[in-house]
Amino acid sequence: MEKQAVNKALDKVSDLPNRKIDTQSAESALKAFSEERKEAKPAQIRIKIKDEDTRLIMREFELDRAKAEEKLRSFEGDVVRTLISLVES
Repeated sequence: MEKQAVNKALDKVSDLPNRKIDTQSAESALKAFSEERKEAKPAQIRIKIKDEDTRLIMREFELDRAKAEEKLRSFEGDVVRTLISLVES
């Protein structure tokens, strides 16, 4: 008897038993969301990049500031690893 009372009380506060869920729409929405996440660029990590390192890479490899900073961020601001990567590519 107690279980029935609990279920009855839950039915009063929830509209789920009376509501039909369109699983096809839910699946397509989840698929679209998943595709958007795959295409989105990851948020830039806040890494301290020295201006002198950026200018060095810009000058030596003839890159614009954005590309030089992107390369430095990919190596967590380590200019030596960045330079090695650029030389080897």
